[in-house]
Amino acid sequence: MTVRRVTTDRSRPRTAALLAALAGGGLLLAGCSSPTPEPAPTETVTESASPSSSASKPAAAAGEPFGAGCSSLPNGGKVPQDASLTDVLGQFPQLSAFASAVDGSQVQQQIEEAGDVTVFAPTDTAFTALISSNPRLLLKPDELAKVLQYHVVRERLTEEELPGSFPTLAGSDVSITGADGTYVVDGETAITCGGIGAENVTINVVSSVLSPPSS
Repeated sequence: MTVRRVTTDRSRPRTAALLAALAGGGLLLAGCSSPTPEPAPTETVTESASPSSSASKPAAAAGEPFGAGCSSLPNGGKVPQDASLTDVLGQFPQLSAFASAVDGSQVQQQIEEAGDVTVFAPTDTAFTALISSNPRLLLKPDELAKVLQYHVVRERLTEEELPGSFPTLAGSDVSITGADGTYVVDGETAITCGGIGAENVTINVVSSVLSPPSS
């Protein structure tokens, strides 16, 4: 069934929240201002049924967070095992921009419907670099959604299962290489702190925003 969704009203508050998150701590460059807003088009979204969570494999057992970047996160990246994705992201100020981009979006709904997932969460510094190079992305919610979808793998991966290629919510596969606590996504993006396990999600903090393959 095709559902017509007007993104204008919902995308503007989310854009403002994302800008506020990026501006926190002086992350946005002084010379990088958002372009004059243009009316956002009405977006037609075709939603397909998500695979039943019951068909997914059992949730992976939570292990210790790994990676040199864990020391910069509160409590070394450890979170309560019954915490949701929103709860986990809210505990890490370094991920506030990613949290603001996902919050209330169609991607958040897709994550909730997908069941067990693995999320690659870029830091605020990584989001700043993306928006600085492509500020108009904030005015294109459909393109931003595709970028966010590429950061979500449709299964929950333990550290031992990380090397390989895995389907994302964007429809294309993400590739992970490495071993012994050192892993790289798509050949260039480091997992700085991985294995942050919560209720039905494992979060891997990454050093840059992942770019989905061009269609």
